[in-house]
Amino acid sequence: MVKTERALTTDELNTIRKYAQGLRSRPKDIFALLHDLELSEDKIRHLRVVLSKLLHRYIELVESGDCGHWDPHAELEVVEAKAALEQE
Repeated sequence: MVKTERALTTDELNTIRKYAQGLRSRPKDIFALLHDLELSEDKIRHLRVVLSKLLHRYIELVESGDCGHWDPHAELEVVEAKAALEQE
């Protein structure tokens, strides 16, 4: 049987929003939540790719100097996003 992708339900989205409101930004916890929602591995893999691209673009933008000068690698959200992406 082929498992098809499905959109998140309103209840699932509300659960994610409620969970995320208490967090400044904790990607590793978000991935744990996604697993708890029993999303398919393909969907979670897709979300990891999207996070990776967003993280790469953010770091690239900051390092360009167009937005000021700071070390994005020292930001909690960047550190946690990298840690989340390294987890299996």
